[in-house]
Amino acid sequence: MAHPKKHFMRFFFLLLLAVTILTACDVQDPNQRVALPQIFSAQDDSGGTITLHYPARWLARPSPEVDGAGIIAFGNSQSALDAQVIDFEGDQIRGVVVMVLNNASLEAVDITTRPTPAEVLAVVGDQNSDNTLFTFDFGNPLEITVNNRPVAYIDGTTSYGGIAYDTINLVVDVGTGFIVMTFGTANGEIDTYLPEIRSIAGEIEYVSEE
Repeated sequence: MAHPKKHFMRFFFLLLLAVTILTACDVQDPNQRVALPQIFSAQDDSGGTITLHYPARWLARPSPEVDGAGIIAFGNSQSALDAQVIDFEGDQIRGVVVMVLNNASLEAVDITTRPTPAEVLAVVGDQNSDNTLFTFDFGNPLEITVNNRPVAYIDGTTSYGGIAYDTINLVVDVGTGFIVMTFGTANGEIDTYLPEIRSIAGEIEYVSEE
């Protein structure tokens, strides 16, 4: 008859193995991507065309129609799309294509050496620093490659009137220019949507006016 201690040790080992496997399965793959079967296109002020690829069942619309700024707004539900930045509820994400800095616009401000996405992100951050309505608590900028594209992003929280929500601001180098986007969720939920954010950054397109 097997000793009770051996039974216990075998049970403990199997339990530990099961926990390890479940934990490993729960770790998010940093390269995970999602399908983006929907397409929405809009023009920027220079006449260039931005084409957004986004997930099934998400919605998109021209941003200026409601927000008064940006180019394209999109979200995972109608309520997310219509939400003001301080009204995010659970399981909602909203993104905005804020602007495009194309090659012509870079030359117009005497930027003759092509910047990196991180340098463009720093310029955008400097502009936001003058905003007195919102307060920002971001970490350090990170640089990654998505679908062979250089991407820089910064994440953290944005607060308005004492209410905080998660934010990711990112810049994608699409070759023909730099696309600036921002994403917002309820506090503590942005990491859930990293696969969608990375996938969108990897597929968004820009064609400048000839």
